[in-house]
Amino acid sequence: MHLDRYEAAELLRDGTAIRIRALRPDDKAAILEGFARLSEATIYQRFFQNKKQLTEEELRYLTELDFLDHVALAAVVDQ
Repeated sequence: MHLDRYEAAELLRDGTAIRIRALRPDDKAAILEGFARLSEATIYQRFFQNKKQLTEEELRYLTELDFLDHVALAAVVDQ
């Protein structure tokens, strides 16, 4: 299996089914959507600065991974 296609099905303690998978370049829109829902305090705690949005460079860093030195996973609720 290619690491960029990693996916595993799991159940949370409350019975919720989730998929744990590698982040992919096509997750950029979801990352932006999630960022837009963060509070100013949360953004400051994560980035140590006030930000209104992520830059293209930050989006690339978060979603275009080499799976050697740079890996990121997402937990997605199955619906």
